[in-house]
Parts: sequence; C-alpha cells; structure tokens
Amino acid sequence: MCACFGAEVRGQSHHRELAQLARAPALGAGGRRFKSGIPDHTFFYRMKFLHDTTWEEVFSSWRSREANNPGWVRCATEIKGWPDWESWRRFTASQIDAENRSWQIFEVTEPTEEVPQFLVGPFSGWQSRVTNKNKTTFQELLDTPKQYQHFSKHEGVVSILNHLPFATEFIGIVRGDIRKVACLEGHHRATAIALAKKEGKQIDFSKVRVTVALTHLPAGECSLFDEILKRGSSKNSHT
Repeated sequence: MCACFGAEVRGQSHHRELAQLARAPALGAGGRRFKSGIPDHTFFYRMKFLHDTTWEEVFSSWRSREANNPGWVRCATEIKGWPDWESWRRFTASQIDAENRSWQIFEVTEPTEEVPQFLVGPFSGWQSRVTNKNKTTFQELLDTPKQYQHFSKHEGVVSILNHLPFATEFIGIVRGDIRKVACLEGHHRATAIALAKKEGKQIDFSKVRVTVALTHLPAGECSLFDEILKRGSSKNSHT
C-alpha cells in the first residue's frame, strides 16, 4: 500500500448486467434499487442509478482527484517505477480492460451503511492486511484489531474522517461471482467511512452526493482479481 492519500459485444453484455441491477425491484425499506449478495443471502446495496458514462469520463475524474497530489505522484514514480501518475493508473485500468467495458454512475444513498460493505481491491498493499484475499470488506478489515489500531491512527484516513462529509466518487467493479462491489479506487476514503461506522460517529451525508462508477465483471472473468494481485502494479516487479 502506498503511503499516500488523498470488445463491443462484451461491453453490451456488461451494460445489460448493470442495467438489470439498476432496474431490480425495490426491496425492503427505502426503495433499495441495487441488488447485491449471493442468492439466499440477502444484502442489498442502497444505490440509485444516475446515468451511463464512459471509461474516459471516469478516468478523468480519477485524474482530478490524484494526478496533482505529490504523494500519489511519488508513489507512481518512486515506488511503482512508472514515469508518471498517468502511466501507472492507465496500467491499472488496462488490467481490467476498463476502456472496453460499460460504465454507469450510481448514487450511494446511505454511504455509512454501504461503503463499508465494499470489498477491498486487488492491490498487494491492502490485501497483505487481510486473510481472505479479494473477498474482505472494509468493515471486516477494521474488525481485525491490528488493522483497526493501524487505521485509527493512520494520518491520511483520520484526516479524511475529520473532513467528512464531502462529495466524492469511488470506482468499483461488480463481481459477478459473489455479486459484491470491489473497490478499484477510493480505498482511504472507504476506510475512513468504515472507521466512522465502527466508532459510532454520525456523519450526515444528506447534503452531499457520494457516487460510484461501476462496471460488471462476469463470474467467468473474476479470476482477474487474483491475477491482478499476483502481478501487482509496479512497472517491472510484482508489487
């Protein structure tokens, strides 16, 4: 973990999958519209479909959040060995073939409940902190005493927590095998929100919009998560 913060047919298939999720019947209180969870295990994301988007639009927003942050630039160049932030993050995107997938923007209507249920993404620094690789939520991450102790004192996470609420966007992937959202971008923010929930801190998100850009990864392609974790995101090494 860096010490910093702050094909056409395939695309059509992914679009249909996400659209079906977006149009899922409302279940339970609050008109829940984005269904997730393994069949017979009822967990429902309270997400509202906003609009279709493109990977370039998603990436542009990602760039605006990170590319001018010295910490992320240092991580890209000094730690990961890339010439610049853009090269590093473009490589990350290429690992999931992001530009050839369909993307949609959803509003996370209850961030304190939903974001902690995102899965930690397939990145070695984060996954080194969990036992159940690529299938651990941020809430479960903090349920481990050692990790709670670490992140409750983590300068970046605590700073984010102290500045909540604010409008923000995550990037995620809906895993078709377990029908959960895996975080591609926004780990420190997700950890901060999970920390707020764990510590019982009431964060009023009613006046800000929290969104997530999502694509769908069919069950047959979810081995990509293990491949990404094994390869890492460094230019010339497995880190």
